[in-house]
Amino acid sequence: MKKSILTALFLGLLSYANAQEILYSQDFEGNNDDIFADGWDVIDLYGQSPDGGIFNPSPSIQAIGFTGKTIGVLTFTTVVGSVLTHITGTDVAIKSADYDLPDGPSYATLRVGSVAVGAIGSAHYSIYIMASTEFNGIATPEALKNYLNTKTPVRSETVFASSSMISIDLTAYAGQNVSLIFRLHDYPTHSNTILLFDDITIKAGTLDTPVFNANQFVVYPNPTSNLVSIRASNTLSINSITISDLNGRILKTHAFNSLASVELDLSEMATGTYFLGISSEEGTTTKKIIKS
Repeated sequence: MKKSILTALFLGLLSYANAQEILYSQDFEGNNDDIFADGWDVIDLYGQSPDGGIFNPSPSIQAIGFTGKTIGVLTFTTVVGSVLTHITGTDVAIKSADYDLPDGPSYATLRVGSVAVGAIGSAHYSIYIMASTEFNGIATPEALKNYLNTKTPVRSETVFASSSMISIDLTAYAGQNVSLIFRLHDYPTHSNTILLFDDITIKAGTLDTPVFNANQFVVYPNPTSNLVSIRASNTLSINSITISDLNGRILKTHAFNSLASVELDLSEMATGTYFLGISSEEGTTTKKIIKS
């Protein structure tokens, strides 16, 4: 009996390990040329040369929760004399490397976010899964754009001055060779932003627990002239909150004992834009707050 129990336990642990097998990961910390040689690409879908690729870490990128290098695209041209030249109708796709998925379930996790440059900085993105067979006959960026317009994305949302971890179920493409397409498009007019992706991991198995993300916290009122409340949703709790400025400098740190909601007094802080780094037992996310 004892041997049977130990055998069952071993097999259970082995099954769990297999369920969490990492098939592919990319954090963009390697050589840029090697990353693009691996199959990553930035594709212009709108008839102009996109300003995008791999970004080195900066205070504004770190302030919204990214660490190290990231991959992304801009909705404006390079800053010249502190003047931004907005690109109307930016439509850019970032194609990932190809992945061979197992016959069973699998999923991807990654961080996505946007850096707001100016008062209007929203970024709208869509993520698509494409099997290598779907690329047959797609020879031009225009053809890819037309095809994506007919395809339903697995995720589509607008982000503003924050980042979060998200998950994507890949099981529908079991046993196939696929790539992920990250598309910046349909964003607000005159929105100057940098859309970023990082820490992409493909795993075999089923994602039992939803990935931690910024939508699990509510910050109100925003803007505020004095007090701001932060409330955790579901079963999450708040362990600590840091307040950072636009340059990524941490101004204050508040520790809490796993509270469902907290209130911060910002009355002594100068008028401006800040970032709240909210930490819970499942991870850390960033929320933008405006002090009026």
